[in-house]
Amino acid sequence: CISGMWINHKMVDFSNAQKMHRVTPGCNSNDEEADEAEKEPSPPATIKEDKKDSLDDSLQHEHVVHDHS
Repeated sequence: CISGMWINHKMVDFSNAQKMHRVTPGCNSNDEEADEAEKEPSPPATIKEDKKDSLDDSLQHEHVVHDHS
C-alpha cells in the first residue's frame, strides 16, 4: 500500500493509476492484495542463491586495488 510518494522533492501523482491493471491509488480496505500475493508461487531457493553468488562475484571486482605508478 502506497498512500503517498515523493520523488526528487515532488509528490507523485497517482491519479492515472486507476487506468492501469490491478493498480489502485491509496490503500484498500480489504485484504485482496495480500490474498493475491499469497497465490503467487515463491521462487526456488536455488535461484536466490545463484543471484547471491553473482552479486558476490561482482562485489569482488569492485574491491580490486590498482597501482597507479
